[in-house]
Amino acid sequence: MNIIGLIGKIGSGKSAVASILSEFGALVVDADAIAHAALDLPDVRSRLVEYFGTSIVSNDGRINRHMLATIVFGPTEKHTQARIALESIVHPEVFKQIQTQIAHVPSHTTIVLDIPLLLQAGYAKQCSHLIEVLCDEAVRKRRLDLRGLSRSQQSAREAAWIAPRTDHALSLREFSAQRETTNCVSTIDTSGPLENTRNLLASFWKELLADPRSDR
Repeated sequence: MNIIGLIGKIGSGKSAVASILSEFGALVVDADAIAHAALDLPDVRSRLVEYFGTSIVSNDGRINRHMLATIVFGPTEKHTQARIALESIVHPEVFKQIQTQIAHVPSHTTIVLDIPLLLQAGYAKQCSHLIEVLCDEAVRKRRLDLRGLSRSQQSAREAAWIAPRTDHALSLREFSAQRETTNCVSTIDTSGPLENTRNLLASFWKELLADPRSDR
């Protein structure tokens, strides 16, 4: 099974890349959607409330993701420890759901893992190929502004990107070394119009299907 992992900073265009690859025939595993659903699981919810307190609970009884984000994203050590705690509670359920999705697709399916901090979280170990999604910084910042993220919120999420490595993390160089080829990492620049990105990905997809190492 061919598994492609997407890596890149917030606002770089990973979701757009995943959407286009889905149009080409790939199955996209959206970790954000899985994580959001996991917050509604009774066991996950109760553990989060136990650790973070009732301030993260909305009037409807669900976890307030915005409030949780203000606690776990930031430049301080307190933010870092809070994010680690959140990940220790939510990530096992996310990992389980991702494995379930992968296990229930036909063996010749190309899977795209759209997972924030994929390298840092250790998911690269499951991938046969990585796409590094790059974008001009001014364009990326403008996209984040359009999302409604304040500069402080943007900076907080940037801090998560450059957080210290964990035991599960891999660098791009380590990933390539394990696959014994640099061809397992591709770069897509999404700075231009969406059609440009689509054309770049069409070339990538064509090469992927023609790769003799692939069973697709």
